Formats: sequence, C-alpha cells, structure tokens
Amino acid sequence: MECSNTQNLSLSWDVVEEVTLSAKAQTITFSNLSINRDGVYLLYFNIDNYDASGNNSIFLYANGDETATDYYTHCIYANPSIDAWRQNLNMIFTTNNDAGIGEAIIMLDANGHVKILAEVNYTAPLTMSTQRFVVEKSDSSEDDITSLTIKSTYADGINIGSKFVLCRPKRGG
Repeated sequence: MECSNTQNLSLSWDVVEEVTLSAKAQTITFSNLSINRDGVYLLYFNIDNYDASGNNSIFLYANGDETATDYYTHCIYANPSIDAWRQNLNMIFTTNNDAGIGEAIIMLDANGHVKILAEVNYTAPLTMSTQRFVVEKSDSSEDDITSLTIKSTYADGINIGSKFVLCRPKRGG
C-alpha cells in the first residue's frame, strides 16, 4: 500500500503500520521505528473523541518521553475567528466531543530535536475548526526516533473506529 500527502512532498510513501481501533483506548504506540533509517514519518489520523465532557486533547510523544514540559507547542486555531497560543506540552489535536482528521510530519532537526508539524480539521455541531500545531521536543537531543505514542487526555478517550496510518518514504530498489 502507498500513502500520499497533502504537503506536496515529492516522495512516495510506504505504510509502516495501520491501526483501526476495535475498542476504546487512551494510547496507541508505533514501535521499532528509526528516523535515521527512514528520514521522516507521516502520520494520518481520523480520531473520534469518546469523552462526552469535551476538551479531549491528543498528544504525540517520541521515544516514550511523556513529560509534557519537555515539549513546546505553538498552535494557530480558526473557528471562525483566528487565535494562537504557545504552551509547554506536545498537543497535536484538541476537540470538544467531536471527530477530526489530520496529518502530522515527524522529523529530527539538525540539532537532534524532534519536530512535529500537524494540521487538523474537525467539525463540531454547527461549526468547523482548523488547527495547525508546531511541536518541538527541545529538552535534549535525540539520536533517533524509535517509537511514537499517541495519547488522549482521558482513559478511553479515543473511540472505536478511530484510525491511524503511519508512513515512511518508499525505499529505493
């Protein structure tokens, strides 16, 4: 199977792993990765928020580091007015009891910092929201990205049917 992307990167993509939830979950982990081998990852997600109280956030952690303050997030949010914020966490999606689709590009920068660029769209009752997140893991340098963990604010916060597709550049040969 091949992946395509909306960022117009001139690459062909292979699917590393595809996950469709058959039970509610708080975390999904992709392991046995190597950013040194693959160069970049592209993650597609279609998340159904299960938590009825709303304000469920989705985070993306690298290499098992789930310390939110080891990351910085800048967000631009439009619904329909435009707002922006920065926090010490690693959010890639926030929703108020609704489903959303998005994609995230994951790389290491020249200093070994994990960089994530995520774009998300979700529809709430009578509204539509677009969110763009830039995340940096800047507490230390990483030699490699060997695992990625998606985690909800709440236990069982990611509903049945939510789908995740992790891709890497197609290898020559």
